[in-house]
This record gives sequence, structure tokens and C-alpha cells, in this order.
Amino acid sequence: MPSRKRAEPGDLQFQIKLSSTVAGSVRIQFAPRPPLRSFYGVERKLAVVIYTLAAEFERRSDKINADWVIVAEPFNNQMMIEIGDGDEFEVALQFVQQTFGDFAIDHLVQT
Repeated sequence: MPSRKRAEPGDLQFQIKLSSTVAGSVRIQFAPRPPLRSFYGVERKLAVVIYTLAAEFERRSDKINADWVIVAEPFNNQMMIEIGDGDEFEVALQFVQQTFGDFAIDHLVQT
């Protein structure tokens, strides 16, 4: 039986949109990139990517003693970094961009 390649964040078939929530947290939304037109049939691949990134965000957040919370929502095609009272949006955004850079993710759109 041939083995399938595991979904890696750097192999995205998804475009990533960074934005802020009403509460000032970082929202990371995933949208299909051509030739995909929807997530139908790639839901598990998207979930693997989201949970892989969320785990990496958790590891890195722990190292810098960040108080924010990582929320993975593959069923909503998104994840968020919920900012605590003492945290700054720009610091969290830079943290996300650095992590994506380390994973060679370059499909970012900032809104």
C-alpha cells in the first residue's frame, strides 16, 4: 500500500488571512487556493495543518512565557491567538509571522 505524504504547513493548498478580532486578538483564517475551490475533500488535511501550527504556537508561547491562548477551530477554517490583558496585538502578530516564516509559509494576506 503506498503511503500518503503527511500534510505539512509549508505545503499548503490554502491561503492564510491574518486579521484581528473585535476583542483585538489575532485571527488566522484559511481559504482554499487554486486549483481548490472549497475545502470539500481536504478537511482532514486542513485540520492537520491547523493542529500542527497550534501545537507549534503553544510550544513557542511557553518558551517566551506568553499569557495568550491558542484556539484551534478547524471546523471554522480558522485559529486564533486570544490576547491577554498585558499582551499586545503587534507582538502576537509578529510571533505568528515569525512562526510562519520558520515553516516556509508564504501565502499570507493581511487584512
